[in-house]
Amino acid sequence: MEQFLRGLQGFTEPIALGFTVLVALGYLILMVAAVRRVWAFRTRRRALSTVEAVEERDKPAVSIIVPMFNEELVCVASIRSFLSVRYTELEVIAVNDGSGDGTLRVLSEAFDLQPVHLARTPGIVGEPVRGAYQSRRHPNLFVIDKENGGRSDAVNTGLAHAANPLFCVVDADSVLDPQSVTRLVEPFLKDRRTVATGGNVRIMNGCRMEDGMVQKAGVPSSAIEGFQTLEYLRAFVSARLGWSRLNSLMIISGALGLFRRDLVVQLGGLDVTTIGEDMELTVRIHRHLRERDEPYRIVYVPDAVIWTECPPTRAILGRQRDRWHRGLMEILARHRGMLFNPRYGRIGLIGMPWTLLVEFLGPLLEAVGYVLFVAGLWFGWFSFKSVAVVVMFALALGLFQSTVAVFMEEAAFRRYGDARSAGRLIKWLLLENLGYRQMTVYWRLRGMLKYLRGDTSWGEMTRTGAGSMTTQVRIACWIFLVGLGAAFADPATAQTAVSLVSSSEHLTQRPERWTATELTLSQSFNRGALVLKGGQRSRPGGASSYAGIDLYRELTTGLYAHVFSRLASPGTLPALWSGASIHGYVGPSEISVGVRAVSTPEDRLASVHLGMIRFWERMSLGGTLSITPSASTPGAPVLGGGLRLRVPTGLTQI
Repeated sequence: MEQFLRGLQGFTEPIALGFTVLVALGYLILMVAAVRRVWAFRTRRRALSTVEAVEERDKPAVSIIVPMFNEELVCVASIRSFLSVRYTELEVIAVNDGSGDGTLRVLSEAFDLQPVHLARTPGIVGEPVRGAYQSRRHPNLFVIDKENGGRSDAVNTGLAHAANPLFCVVDADSVLDPQSVTRLVEPFLKDRRTVATGGNVRIMNGCRMEDGMVQKAGVPSSAIEGFQTLEYLRAFVSARLGWSRLNSLMIISGALGLFRRDLVVQLGGLDVTTIGEDMELTVRIHRHLRERDEPYRIVYVPDAVIWTECPPTRAILGRQRDRWHRGLMEILARHRGMLFNPRYGRIGLIGMPWTLLVEFLGPLLEAVGYVLFVAGLWFGWFSFKSVAVVVMFALALGLFQSTVAVFMEEAAFRRYGDARSAGRLIKWLLLENLGYRQMTVYWRLRGMLKYLRGDTSWGEMTRTGAGSMTTQVRIACWIFLVGLGAAFADPATAQTAVSLVSSSEHLTQRPERWTATELTLSQSFNRGALVLKGGQRSRPGGASSYAGIDLYRELTTGLYAHVFSRLASPGTLPALWSGASIHGYVGPSEISVGVRAVSTPEDRLASVHLGMIRFWERMSLGGTLSITPSASTPGAPVLGGGLRLRVPTGLTQI
């Protein structure tokens, strides 16, 4: 057994290394692209919206299609929320997909429905229609009653009877922000090549609801719901923004998407035979337009928001995730001719291969990695130090991606603005990789096996009904207090030291040269150290004095946790900045990942950084990459980094 596992390790090790590097570089590119898009959206919100500046008569008319099945309890409230959308040329088409409860009766009583004849577009087939109705109270509300055929068939029925050039698909139990349709329409007005836009799906669990609308966003206290909130932030704020900028968006979420009606009718509507109909339609649009060499754009709009309820239990969530993975495999199989095919441009050379390697094969490679990791520890293949460095890198990569997504969300949209939500976001961010990630790997592997067995079932999804991030400085203080407790957990005094260091740094991202003189007083312990420091830092235009405190805690050999806080005089440096990082030492090199929060009277900022430093006897050379979505300063950089050379010119220690 050991020999087999050893051979498997030798085979998979270079594959895993290459895969890790590929994923890290890919996510970095996506995050850089996403940060630029978020900053553009944030700047745009201060100006008059393009749509708001357009004459009412020039706005394209929109049809909202709402598929319904056994929605007796929520259908009236949801329809009223869709009717309250702030858009003039709008019709709402509710499609009752053969419900077995009183959905049609409740709608008829609430909206005073009367029979009406609706013209049907030829070319889209579906289950028979039993009747069509129009509201006397709201002339732009239509209800279609049909035989049961599933969600895709219900959407196709609504599409066949829609009268407007654009159509939007939403779920019956979701809550749509009043401005979302306006924001989804905007890319169509800016660029005539736009054929579809997708919105931002947010988790309703944990939010405060009033009159069927989200009055205050919140983060759920339940772990299973909190982890999903973080996942949705990462997927919609970070990943999809990046793919949209590359015009390689692989999916417009079925919960909120706006499409050109004539194009989707030409394609025959949604595919009723697949369980991943939203992704399949998006990929089919890419394929259709690429094969005809027609220029087009598919755009993700992060400030068009719909709120939906996420699965509240592991069992329901597991069924959802294995169904998603089966749908993914089905779409890759159907459109395999696009893979690595230059005819399809970026979608064939980047989007589809990334989906295959990362989304489809990722869980399999990760599961093999867990097996080899445990086997390596059991048989003594690795040193504990090397294992710690590998684990640190893997956790740091996930932590970095999640932290960037949270900071981008808060900097651009500020939806989670209270201390409780901030604390919960941080908690789920830190705990996500310890159990929950492994469960999602298992669910996706289960979906893979079901697909290979030919299982195409939807799985039962049960709804329970629905009922901010705080300032970055509070986050930094919270991290600081946690680090303080860790540093003094083992107070075995070792020594006291005083040092004086002078250094010079040149930052490539700005044409500046910094110099610093610093005095430190350090008290080291058995597995940690407390450092008090003060000094002066100079750059072109002035200098600033500062004082601060650092705490170091050794987690294991070569791996340290570091929290810090500085207070500077007003001027060239911020008034207060704090943060935390993890440092891993491999020989003469150090790798670090961390967060930093800054507070001044004018602004509050938060940044995430990755760094690597190489040490020699008398000098060190390192590189850093930081992402800083500003909270309020127009034009502030959101992406920075550069090389730093540090040469101590004097050192005295007692």
